Amino acid sequence: MPLDHYLRTIATAIGAGAGWVFGTPDALLYTLLAFITADYISGVMAAIATRRLSSAVGFKGLFGKMLILAFVALAQLMDTHVLGGVGVLRGAVIFFYIANEGISLIENATVLGLPVPPKFQQALATLTDHDPESNSAHGRHARADQDLSVVPRPRIPKPEVPISEVRKPLTHTTKSTPDDEAGGGGD
Repeated sequence: MPLDHYLRTIATAIGAGAGWVFGTPDALLYTLLAFITADYISGVMAAIATRRLSSAVGFKGLFGKMLILAFVALAQLMDTHVLGGVGVLRGAVIFFYIANEGISLIENATVLGLPVPPKFQQALATLTDHDPESNSAHGRHARADQDLSVVPRPRIPKPEVPISEVRKPLTHTTKSTPDDEAGGGGD
């Protein structure tokens, strides 16, 4: 068999495995992957600009990004196998990390002296309950010399359906047969 057939088979297997682990590749997952990539690249650029580039810190960042993907995978598995396929937990975890990575992007932009578009800040504010108009490290007036050590944590959106309603216990009922009603139990 030709090599391209093997490569296609391997790619299909990897894609199927990723789909099973992370769920259907949708806009949320693609957005998270874009934010993870942009945050890592901007973090490296900020480290170079401040002369704090370190391979140990870089690997720690990569491990953190891998852990984000692990949380998404675990949330997907819980949605599928514990919560009955509702998809609430996976979405909440992805929203949380999109907001978290977005805050980190804003921090890196301020370190580089780059102004952050107000609409981008407002979009992140909807995920984090953070006021983008405030004069804080993440607001419109953020400067490279401000303390960026305090980062507001994004809020996880509440599911529309209470978890107690998602997985109700099954009740087994037996149907009566004409023999049961006549008292003839089928002996």
